[in-house]
Amino acid sequence: MAYSSRRPYLDQYRESPGGKRQLSPREIFGIPSRFIREMIGKESQFEKPYNDFNYNQMQLDFPLPDWPSGEIGPAGTSKLRNCLIDCGLLNDCDDIIHCHGTHYCSPVAGVGGAFNTWEVFGSFVSWQPDFLTGIEILIDKDKVEPDGTAIIVACMRDGCGNLCCETVEIQCEKCDETMTIGYTTLGMQINETQTLTALHSDSSKCNKCTWAIASGGGSLNKYTGPEVIYTAPSENENCLDSPIIQLLCDKVVKDQIQIAVNEYVGASPAGRHCCTPSTLPEYHCRNYLYCNGTWLYTETSSTCVSGGCTDYIVNLFYNSCTFSGYQEGGVEDLRTEEMLTAGCCPEALL
Repeated sequence: MAYSSRRPYLDQYRESPGGKRQLSPREIFGIPSRFIREMIGKESQFEKPYNDFNYNQMQLDFPLPDWPSGEIGPAGTSKLRNCLIDCGLLNDCDDIIHCHGTHYCSPVAGVGGAFNTWEVFGSFVSWQPDFLTGIEILIDKDKVEPDGTAIIVACMRDGCGNLCCETVEIQCEKCDETMTIGYTTLGMQINETQTLTALHSDSSKCNKCTWAIASGGGSLNKYTGPEVIYTAPSENENCLDSPIIQLLCDKVVKDQIQIAVNEYVGASPAGRHCCTPSTLPEYHCRNYLYCNGTWLYTETSSTCVSGGCTDYIVNLFYNSCTFSGYQEGGVEDLRTEEMLTAGCCPEALL
């Protein structure tokens, strides 16, 4: 039989040598009187005072503490401090502030509840309710103090009209305008990869950078951090997938690059550069650009050099680029429709 704290005497039995359970004579004669005492006796209120009406009423009538008044919110507000707001701990300005309120004006409602109304002031974008007891606040980095400090004041008015406020201050990391993208090349082949780096004099300032492919194709291995890997698309018909990649900080574009992605494998030239030297007698120089971004001659296309010049000399003005039917300066596009469809995309012709 299970032991009973109320009637332990029911478990006080002895086991005879024959295995039969029996109570002692003293125990047997004592059972009726103990049973009657418990049936007619009254349990002390001091053992369970919470069952007494007067005790419960005493709790309800307990007065509120005499909290001091003071300037605790927006200018001009002065209320009793019989409520509390806790906004927790923040690591940086990218965190969402969670503020929760506690008040003592209603013994029944207790904590928070729909009786509370909220107002927010300072460096915030927006706020919204967070369950019944508080709010969530999104910090606005564009409204910080000159030293980068975001100051936010959250105020709660409880159901009794009492107002309490909590001020949150946090140092925001501001991005430097000189942040740029470091790259290996602006001309890639399909499926090729390269590493892109956020360049800044203080490398720690780049930890919160974000990256985006604003247009074109390909992919990034991730979209945050000081370094990412870009993979070119597997095809680039009409050069539509040559990407523009952006580096952002605080959602502001700090730098961007455009990468030419070539798919064409033929040997036909994609462009021509022609220039006319100013020396006399006059002649013109030509250099040819291929779809993979290389030039026929090693000289740069922007300089009028000996490589690619005609090997004959004629009278003044008779052998200039214009006279010979060539475009003077820049890169003349020689691509056919078939070459464009096949993805002939040198950087100089983007």
